[in-house]
Amino acid sequence: MASLLCIGLIGANLYGRIINYLRHVIKTMSQIEETHDYSQKINEAGHDELSVFSKKLNNLINERHQNDKKILRAKSEAEKANQAKSSFLANMSHEIRTPLNGIIGMSDIMSSTKLTTTQKEYLQTIETSSQALLLLINDILDLSKIESGNLSVTNTDANISEVIYDTLTIVLAKVVEKNLDLEVEIDADMPHLISLDEHRMRQVLMNLLSNAVKFTNKGSIKVVANASKDSAGYIDLTIHIIDSGIGIAKDKQQQIFSPFTQEDDTITRQFGGTGLGLAICKQLVELMGGTISIESVKGEGCCFTIALKSQIVTLDQPKDSQFNGLTAALISNNSELTEQLNKECQQQGFTLNYHYQSCFDLLQDKQAFDLLFIDSTCSTRDAIETLPELLQQKNIFTIAVNTPKEKRTLDNMDATITLPLLGNRFRNAIHNGIENRQLRQKQQPVPHGTDVETTEPVNIVVLIVEDNLVNQKVASLLIKQAGFDFIIANNGQEAFEFISTGESIHAILMDCMMPVMDGFTATEKIRAWENDNSLQRLPIIALTASVLDQDIQKCYQSGMDDYLAKPFKKEALLHKLKSLPKLAS
Repeated sequence: MASLLCIGLIGANLYGRIINYLRHVIKTMSQIEETHDYSQKINEAGHDELSVFSKKLNNLINERHQNDKKILRAKSEAEKANQAKSSFLANMSHEIRTPLNGIIGMSDIMSSTKLTTTQKEYLQTIETSSQALLLLINDILDLSKIESGNLSVTNTDANISEVIYDTLTIVLAKVVEKNLDLEVEIDADMPHLISLDEHRMRQVLMNLLSNAVKFTNKGSIKVVANASKDSAGYIDLTIHIIDSGIGIAKDKQQQIFSPFTQEDDTITRQFGGTGLGLAICKQLVELMGGTISIESVKGEGCCFTIALKSQIVTLDQPKDSQFNGLTAALISNNSELTEQLNKECQQQGFTLNYHYQSCFDLLQDKQAFDLLFIDSTCSTRDAIETLPELLQQKNIFTIAVNTPKEKRTLDNMDATITLPLLGNRFRNAIHNGIENRQLRQKQQPVPHGTDVETTEPVNIVVLIVEDNLVNQKVASLLIKQAGFDFIIANNGQEAFEFISTGESIHAILMDCMMPVMDGFTATEKIRAWENDNSLQRLPIIALTASVLDQDIQKCYQSGMDDYLAKPFKKEALLHKLKSLPKLAS
């Protein structure tokens, strides 16, 4: 009994010690897990097995502490490396875009001058190469942002028809060069405005259309856009890019959506490219909540399909009364063209009132109208040369209707439309025609004794804030072509001095990255000066070579009203300027 009692006491004591020790270990380990305070240690006092175990545990805690330090150090270095890579790519993009803006801008200006056929061909090559370089820069920058998780989608009110037309305009020169047919079919039920990241959609379409033209040597390129509305105010948007090019083998159709991958190495050798475009497209479309797929037969062409759901902002196009009462006629023997133009005219608020088979039929007719469309594909040169006689007889303006393959330059035309690119281009062509007619009327001699009310023209002045000499020249030439005057400031400090000294300025084009004072600081100072002096807010448009979301957001935060990414096209700059209330009149 004494022995059993002794054994029981020793066992109870050992049990209590083990339980207390385990509680101490669990408590210490929990505190270390919660606080990451590795200075806490498990008690190692004693010379038994528990003490040895404690030493082993403390060694493990020490090792974990060292590993945590290494992981944090490695994480910090990886973040710094990633930040350095993103910063490098952003700076590289900015530095390349700045001279590229000069190349694209000056070639755009040169295209409006009188050139020989050979010079126009050279200029088209420059334009095509510049756009290809710009696309590559965008792809590399976006791949970096996708990898770092910094790519975001910002929905705006977008007109998908205009997005398609604008993108086709960029690849049109290459379509003409390769003598391809171009077709566009947009659903008649397509909403006027939908909620969409317009910039990302343009980028996706640009990649797909560039590929379609690159890999198609004969045949056609076709864009089909369909919309299916639901009762919740959304549409299922589907866009098909169809070509008759080289096609892609069935077993290679999925790998082309991986970065730096093409169907095979011979494609890269024959056509060039990095294999980035389709990978970017897939990421961007999925980021917008949609899908991209491909159907293709080797040697017969491809059909890429973008499918996504989008909210309807405006269902019907607002009725524009500016062309109400306009009477129009068409010279053409193409029934499809007649139907297409009549439909487009109705969307602008007028109709095709008269239809003639030739210029000679028109000259024999005595009907009066304002606008004459001329199908240049079916009108002979001799017939078109009779137009001056027509212009003398009737107060009309003329618009030539071309196809991309129609390369003839038509004289005596007030404006030109290139099918199938309509929409805003159609409306702008009519505007240009009306302006040219009004200009002719002003140039006509005033009969003697007629009282003419004269008013002094108001000179619109645009302040160009830009430190790059080439970009100064591009912007100033474009503004001059638009009929505005300009003042140039070399940095933000000079811009602020112009404003604060009371210089008469109607709008500002503000570069963001400049020496002495950058565009963001200058804008903030101008806004503060306007508030202090209770002055009307001047429109400020950022001209930035950066396309990073945070930089674009910074433009608005500093007080700018809009932004235009470099390199910019003439139409884009003039559209921004003419949309400003102070310049619209």
